[in-house]
Amino acid sequence: MADSAVFISSSSRDSEFARRLLADLQNENHNAWVYWQAVEAAEDFWQAIEIGIEAANTLVFILSPDSVTSKYCNQEIDHAVTHNKRLIPVVCRNVDAAVVHEALRPLNWIFFPEANDDAASVQLMHASKLFVGTVFKRMICLKTSE
Repeated sequence: MADSAVFISSSSRDSEFARRLLADLQNENHNAWVYWQAVEAAEDFWQAIEIGIEAANTLVFILSPDSVTSKYCNQEIDHAVTHNKRLIPVVCRNVDAAVVHEALRPLNWIFFPEANDDAASVQLMHASKLFVGTVFKRMICLKTSE
């Protein structure tokens, strides 16, 4: 995994959203890592995830009611924090902030609107300049066209 690698953390219930994000990151030549592509058969699952997080410089956490209550997703955040990784919270489904991991709560979350929302689009366009260019712009179009 390259120095600019991104580790995507998500619940399996958010796999469609995660797959679209992964594809867009890869289309923009970002090295993105997700467990369903990187963990080999008979490999130690948690050890592979730890290695993936350690090799990345950024952990993108896809926030949803399922991910915030997932034991594995929270362990991934803990491991990323232990290794001083940049955290980027991306909301794909609304969550109660009170149950979100304490490391993510104070960060400025990136919201993907359920419907076309100009204010949210402007916020995401600004955030996209700070992270991965046009990837989030495309995700707005994908999310709002559903």
